[in-house]
Amino acid sequence: FGLLRNPVRDALTATTYSDKRFPTPLDPLKGILQDLTAKPGTFAFRFKAVGGDISSRMGFDRAQTMSVLDDALLSELGKVGKTLKIAKHPIDALRRIVNVPEMGPRISEGEASMKRLAKEHPDWSADDIFIASFNDAQDITINFTRSGKVGKQINQAVFAFNANIQGINKFYRSMGKHPLRTVVRGIAW
Repeated sequence: FGLLRNPVRDALTATTYSDKRFPTPLDPLKGILQDLTAKPGTFAFRFKAVGGDISSRMGFDRAQTMSVLDDALLSELGKVGKTLKIAKHPIDALRRIVNVPEMGPRISEGEASMKRLAKEHPDWSADDIFIASFNDAQDITINFTRSGKVGKQINQAVFAFNANIQGINKFYRSMGKHPLRTVVRGIAW
């Protein structure tokens, strides 16, 4: 994939499929900023803490259990902990950097979804709203965690097989749910 091509494609894909009332291709930039400045308790922080970054291609093979120790290093040792984490996992540090543009549309959609769902479902708990927003955020562009049994096996032999299937599936689901909106936004962007 291309570091320049993918962010542009993801921004346009997110704009087409977003449940926001007026999405723009610039929304992922806001999501990237929220990702880079995430503090405990924010959607971006919680999204990554529960594995949201695994919904992207770069995070898919990341060992989520290793992050528990790393989070302890960060919380207890501050800047020294960050340095130790980078030294301990240089490839993972590089993955996180490359993954930043991929997280922008997801975090932007998740933040908007949190606000929308809180208004639409006042009877839902904060955790219910977060989980629904998490699912919306994972699925705004290609969700690499979504696949079938056979698709996973084929994907091991055929590069990007699952990504291609999920892209078609996302379009099909969006056309079924919001046909006019999907066509108009697709043409507009």
